Amino acid sequence: MNQTRIKLYHFLLIELFILCVVLGIGFAQRRTAVEVPVDLGAFQANDAYSYDGSAWTISEDQLDAKGFLVGADADNGNKIHLTSPKMRIPKGDYTLVIQFDDSVNQEVELLCGKTYWRLLRAESYFLSKNQTSSMYHFQALDDIPDFQIQLKYNNYGVVRISNISIVPNANGLKRGVLAVVLLSLLVNYLFLHREWIRTHRTRLMIMGAVAFMLSAPLFAYGISGGHDLIFHLVRIEGIAEGLRNHQFPVRMDPIWLDGYGYPVSVYYGDILLYIPAIFRLFGYSVITSFKIFMVLVNFATVWSAYKCFRGIFKDYKIAVVSAVAYSIAPYRFSCLYQRQALGEYCAMIFFPLVALGMYRIYTATKNTKKIIHEETVILAFGMLGILLTHILSFEITVFVLVLLAVVFIKRTFSKPVIQSLIQAVVLTCLLGAFFLVPFLDYYLNVAAQINSDVQDGAGALIQWRAVYIADLFNVFSNPFGWDDEFLYNRIAMTPGLMLMIAFVLAIGFILKGKASKETKIFTAWSTFLLWMTTDLFPWDFIALHIWRGVSIIQFSCRFLGPACLFLSLTLGSVLVQMKELPRGKELLDMEPEEAAWTQMQGRVENRRNRMAVTWFLVCGALSLFVYLQYYSEYDFVLNFQDTAELDNSAVTSFFLREDTEEGPVTKGLMQNTNILSYEKVLDEGIKKEFQVTVGEGGGTLELPIFNYKGWQVQDDDGVYYALSDGTQDLISVDLPSGFSGRLYATFCVPWYWRLSELVSILAVIVTFGAIYWQRNYQL
Repeated sequence: MNQTRIKLYHFLLIELFILCVVLGIGFAQRRTAVEVPVDLGAFQANDAYSYDGSAWTISEDQLDAKGFLVGADADNGNKIHLTSPKMRIPKGDYTLVIQFDDSVNQEVELLCGKTYWRLLRAESYFLSKNQTSSMYHFQALDDIPDFQIQLKYNNYGVVRISNISIVPNANGLKRGVLAVVLLSLLVNYLFLHREWIRTHRTRLMIMGAVAFMLSAPLFAYGISGGHDLIFHLVRIEGIAEGLRNHQFPVRMDPIWLDGYGYPVSVYYGDILLYIPAIFRLFGYSVITSFKIFMVLVNFATVWSAYKCFRGIFKDYKIAVVSAVAYSIAPYRFSCLYQRQALGEYCAMIFFPLVALGMYRIYTATKNTKKIIHEETVILAFGMLGILLTHILSFEITVFVLVLLAVVFIKRTFSKPVIQSLIQAVVLTCLLGAFFLVPFLDYYLNVAAQINSDVQDGAGALIQWRAVYIADLFNVFSNPFGWDDEFLYNRIAMTPGLMLMIAFVLAIGFILKGKASKETKIFTAWSTFLLWMTTDLFPWDFIALHIWRGVSIIQFSCRFLGPACLFLSLTLGSVLVQMKELPRGKELLDMEPEEAAWTQMQGRVENRRNRMAVTWFLVCGALSLFVYLQYYSEYDFVLNFQDTAELDNSAVTSFFLREDTEEGPVTKGLMQNTNILSYEKVLDEGIKKEFQVTVGEGGGTLELPIFNYKGWQVQDDDGVYYALSDGTQDLISVDLPSGFSGRLYATFCVPWYWRLSELVSILAVIVTFGAIYWQRNYQL
């Protein structure tokens, strides 16, 4: 023990020295870093732009009645450029700041010669028409002598570029510090657990290899341009910006809709997204932060599945195979890289926890004198994880659990089971109070489109794009498809080779009358959930004649997540049966001595178990290689360095106010009455300041903020103003005659939201405190 402590101290000293070196180098670079001079007057324009000594402009008198530049080709934009002279950019991290006023979005591109373009980490981005300044962070991996800034005009609208500057930032230093700290923590953990790792190295190598291969596409340039990629990237950016503005937890995301406010974090659990958001705060690029997050999710999914299946089957080999099959399911691969269904693949981390908790509650013998049972905590944390990652997956899980409780109603209403289930429900609500209270508050009290969508079923029938039976058995289908009626163009909607083989074997055992009770139960639930994913399930009948709100799930394939879980349990139970089946000839040829018989049976079981495990792992490896090949052939790849490159109007309409139009915010949306002057002087996300002057007789001011519950407006004297819905649900304020001063708009969290956060914190403390006390002090 002393030797281990001494070695750990050595590790810590080395890591501290490395951290000091990184900090020293970073601070030295910061001291020598200087602002890169940008001479706005030296820019060159190939047409249309004019320079008045302070700004480059394209004025309104150069446009026709429709707003197009006179004489320009309306169908061939970006021909007119405003380009800087070549500049020398030393190695480092920089922020490009542009002051502007555009009537439409205009593109900015950072350029350098062919020799150095690989050294410039930057992409093109747009100056938003609803903003007057932009900041773009980029990186020069080495000195670049021919760096240029180019603004592309799209032949439409007025433009005014008043200032451009390039200043160094500390992103490189922050990245280095975080990398050293995280690597040190990892090395220390591996060192302290080296004996356990050595004794479990085989299973760890298999699971690590699977998680790494699942993440292999993330080590290539960019990432596949999936369906919901931009939406989730902007969610991460919103959290990061909210944290920069000292908002925690982030409720009103300040990035969305050019800063007009969009409470996606109230409606959509995002606790795991704080991980990539923290990487963003430490200077990592948008895409790098997201890739790190996806790698962590893959490892977490494999590990969570293994631990839970190990708890169910009590055999590490079976647990490894089941975890591998669950993690590499083609449907999950599609969610990762094509659908970019972040909520769904994050929820799949927690499905196995729910399975373990329910299994132990329904099968284990309990000590009812305990304050709280561990299986109850496992179930509660599993449900909490799903709730905080994907609300639709949570609803699906609740549906499955309620149905399971009804099917096993006799066992459900036994005292220990009902006790544990009630405890789990209460604990889930207490732990998740910090999310549930704001969610229910908005759902019940804010007129948002999600309310009418739930009642009307989003106005769409979903059976036409449900899974075909052929999809389920098309185990090598292309994961990069669409919700198409034609089979050749459909996304992979199959549990995969390993799970479908297990499903067929389980049915074989059942038909032969040799299936165990667990195999029958797991197979029955797998069959039911697979049926719900298909077009054979009466989705449209339910929507038209029973409850139209069922269509809110949008895609029946979402039931494939829980189906993959039950199929993995089916696989485990099949492997248990294959291990325990007698091998006639080898056993009958033995002398009937009990010891010899038992010894031979054990050898046969072990050999059969190894063979089954090996063959299933080979099937898994084959599936992985096939899907990696599909990824390598996919040609829609995106790469993002900074926030400005993302389309912050890529919202889901569910969370918009009822009268707010989906899509980019229109410039000049505010409709003011008798307002003599108006200027935004400060914008810090949930804190905004405006300088306003009102004419005689009073006036009505619409602020560039959507009127969600929580916003308050006051003036310099501390007078609060009543808020009403203006154009497209903007905040509308009636101001008195002759008012001249500042208005302060602040998003204030209601007191009961803060109380719910306190309840969740106390629930965590009490839960883990009770478990610790029971393990260490209760007899």
